[in-house]
Amino acid sequence: PMFSASKAHGDNEQLKTRLYPLLFKYNVDLVLTGHDHLMQYMASKKSADPTPFEPKVNDTAGLDCGYLEYVPYQREVEFEKGEYLHQVVMGAGGGEIDPICPKRVTDMAELMYADTNYGFAELYA
Repeated sequence: PMFSASKAHGDNEQLKTRLYPLLFKYNVDLVLTGHDHLMQYMASKKSADPTPFEPKVNDTAGLDCGYLEYVPYQREVEFEKGEYLHQVVMGAGGGEIDPICPKRVTDMAELMYADTNYGFAELYA
């Protein structure tokens, strides 16, 4: 994934520098991805110019990483169509679950939800 709070991998620097600007240019609303072994949902505000690249936090020491459910808003969040780029990471159906580090993400995207349990996603349009 472009953005990830996974302790195992974190953000993908090449996707953030190469893919992120293209997703904005072509007004993409949703990116579905896997690879990290947990569930995450992140939202990145769209603008005329994509947010400048910001490197990930490599050092996970002191970031309160663990096996948890992270739901910062405790409610359903609504967005206007085209306002955000939404990224869903669905990698919680295979190998050993990765710990989550909610403070590891960059300012380029906001972590809206994460869970370190096995599961699947249901998407409705």
